[in-house]
Amino acid sequence: MAKTGNDITELASSSVVGGVPIWRCVNRLGPEPENVEPVGEAEIFQALGVTSLPYPPDENGKAEGVIMRGVAGRPATCVGARDTRSAAIVGNLKPGDTVLHSTGPSQAAQVQCKEVKRQVLMATKDPNGKTMIAMLDGKNNKFQLVLAGMIFEFNGNTKNISISNGQCQILMQGSTICLDGDVILGGKVADPVNKVAICPTLTPGVPATPGVSATFGAAASVSVALPGA
Repeated sequence: MAKTGNDITELASSSVVGGVPIWRCVNRLGPEPENVEPVGEAEIFQALGVTSLPYPPDENGKAEGVIMRGVAGRPATCVGARDTRSAAIVGNLKPGDTVLHSTGPSQAAQVQCKEVKRQVLMATKDPNGKTMIAMLDGKNNKFQLVLAGMIFEFNGNTKNISISNGQCQILMQGSTICLDGDVILGGKVADPVNKVAICPTLTPGVPATPGVSATFGAAASVSVALPGA
């Protein structure tokens, strides 16, 4: 007869069998990694539309599951789980907030739903550990993309669109387009047939030299070559 009762166990590892996530559960008997009592493999009942696999235990913590024994003849069925390594996210939540995040110790990928700020934010980390963000900001009526110091922003209040790479910027305000930085029209190579170049000196067919292009307000020449000229 299968053992019955409920328990909280440590989630040691996971796998997928026949399309169903299976979590291996153990009871911790002591601080040593090998000092555990196997509970068995538990089938997981999660919220519809949400499927996750726990991250293995490490020196920073572990995932734990609430299991029910002997349900429908199964040795163990997991009906809920948590991970003590998610404390950073839990500590930043405000009443009404909800976060969907990866189950690793760093929660590298997140979808945050902020109630009071009316924000929906998707965030992850680049290879250098820097945060990448896509955010719908209902409170300030904005949409932003942030990546490696670059920002792309729609402002619904002012109807402005801004694109910046941290060194130059394109700003659309009403019927005005503002270009802030060294500007070359027609690409990096001046084409004498159908391109327009604005710069102090630019030789057709020769790539522009970085730092030579004219900025707004500086003296510049405008050359226009018509087809067949």
